[in-house]
Amino acid sequence: MRGSWANAQEAIRLAQRYAAVTPTARRHADLFDGVERFAMFVGYPRSGHSLVGALLDAHPEAAIAHEASALQYVAARFDRDRLFTVLLENSASYGAGRQPRGGYVYDVPGQWQGRFQRLRVIGDKKGEGAALRLHGWPWVLARLRQTVGVPLRVLHVVRNPFDNVATMARRAAEVSGRAVDLDASIGRYGALCESAAAVRQRVGPEEWVELRHEDLVARPATELHTLCGALGLEAPEGYLAACAGVVRATPHQSRHKVAWTPGQRDAVAELVDRFEPLSGYTFEA
Repeated sequence: MRGSWANAQEAIRLAQRYAAVTPTARRHADLFDGVERFAMFVGYPRSGHSLVGALLDAHPEAAIAHEASALQYVAARFDRDRLFTVLLENSASYGAGRQPRGGYVYDVPGQWQGRFQRLRVIGDKKGEGAALRLHGWPWVLARLRQTVGVPLRVLHVVRNPFDNVATMARRAAEVSGRAVDLDASIGRYGALCESAAAVRQRVGPEEWVELRHEDLVARPATELHTLCGALGLEAPEGYLAACAGVVRATPHQSRHKVAWTPGQRDAVAELVDRFEPLSGYTFEA
């Protein structure tokens, strides 16, 4: 009964959202006709997705929502204009640092967060949820393609898995008030590696865009220029410089802030060996 009640509440919420965005969606139909790419993220919490999403949202020709859960609207049969309206409204609400993304405020001074000059790329940063939904709902990828009607770009941001797992565990402990549980976070991270790998097999090589967080931190302007190119966007020098200015000079190595057993280190090392995007990562570097 409780599950049925929750499902009914969600259906009501989506129906209300559908009705609420309809007038705006009708007004923006011509604007959405200019969209050339749809960007979505798949991957892991605490991996740097929020930073990448915020930097792309600062581009004058892009709008990237922050965890709007686009696929739930696709599953609920929102059409293109209503889906894009939901994403635009979310982007605007997080624009210019008014709300934190992923626990941090990524305000890129003088750029276009929450607004745009021309809309060519639109998308959603919901890495974990999208990976799980695309893996668990095999049919939703085809419906997404049909709904957006433009080429997809699936962004996979990876970070040293020892740092990623440690940050996940520490954040979960903060929220729950319990002790850090590395085993649980290793299991969760491994399941997401499986989901991301399954998604990668179902999209074309030109659709899959991979980025290492450490590379972005070391060479923000270069890596962002490459990422913009994959999305079909120019990368103005002023935009690149402004974005580079908000990226930390060194990655945060949270692996050293938790206690690891040899077995836990081995479990993460096994994931590195199994999943090609993690190749080369170690606890030491």
